[in-house]
Amino acid sequence: MSLILFRIVVIYVLTAVHALYAKDTVNISVTGSLKKPPCTYAASKSISVNMGEVTYDKYDTVSGNIPLILQCPPGSAVTVTVRPGSGTSLASGSTTTAVTSYRNLGIELWWSGTQALTGGQQQRVSLTGNRILSGLSGQADLSMTARLVKLADLGVSSFSASFTVELDYD
Repeated sequence: MSLILFRIVVIYVLTAVHALYAKDTVNISVTGSLKKPPCTYAASKSISVNMGEVTYDKYDTVSGNIPLILQCPPGSAVTVTVRPGSGTSLASGSTTTAVTSYRNLGIELWWSGTQALTGGQQQRVSLTGNRILSGLSGQADLSMTARLVKLADLGVSSFSASFTVELDYD
């Protein structure tokens, strides 16, 4: 009987010792990625450009500024897509001239902001493609200028046109 009791005590002690030395291993994997914050456009999402009143023989003497200023971390890029807005279409055969509500008059947008100039020169804004501007840092001036374009003989009329600008940040 003492042998049985001895065996029970040994099994109990071994079980208790094993419980004291038992262990589990848990592996933890932490993943993620850090990315650069995007550029931000903090101005009004609706820009109105009033070309004022001009005689139709002086249509090419007026222009309107379209401010488009971004704040960008160093080394940023933005893809700018400009399209004719609702009720505005492209002039026949053109990728840069939009027809106004007065069908004889068009509007072209020109890059005028310092980060959007090409070789220091203003260029027409494509209304069918997009423009990728890279290497932006701090205040990035992507402003444009609206200019009137004669499509046919001009007379007395009011006019309007609209455009949509999409900014896609890297």
